[in-house]
Amino acid sequence: MGGNGGAPFEESPPEAAEEGKLARVLVGLRCSLGDGLFVKSLQPVYLSSTLRSEGMMRGLPSGPTLEVMAKPGYAVAGVVVRGGNRVHAIKVIFRGIGRTFRAALPNYESDWLGGASGGIEVRLGDDD
Repeated sequence: MGGNGGAPFEESPPEAAEEGKLARVLVGLRCSLGDGLFVKSLQPVYLSSTLRSEGMMRGLPSGPTLEVMAKPGYAVAGVVVRGGNRVHAIKVIFRGIGRTFRAALPNYESDWLGGASGGIEVRLGDDD
């Protein structure tokens, strides 16, 4: 993720034709860590009322793989990334979903995934 091989990307949840097109929400990320120091790959994890599915793997998986998933009633609202010419670490921001949940459940963040050093922190998403 980054370095000389990075590229911007955007992904929407896969269609759920087999479920009658029920909405899917982003509930987690799977990532691999190159030498435990920087993020080598990311893969979104989606959930509908009945099905968990993975999006496209971005980057080349290498090293340990970690997964961070939302608690029940929460979804991914954004991320904080830290790095320079590559992503050294990422943490996920979770927010309660649904009208009643949003007011009742406080946001929370995952632990950092990746290396402890390197670069500036940039918050993406979570427009409160």
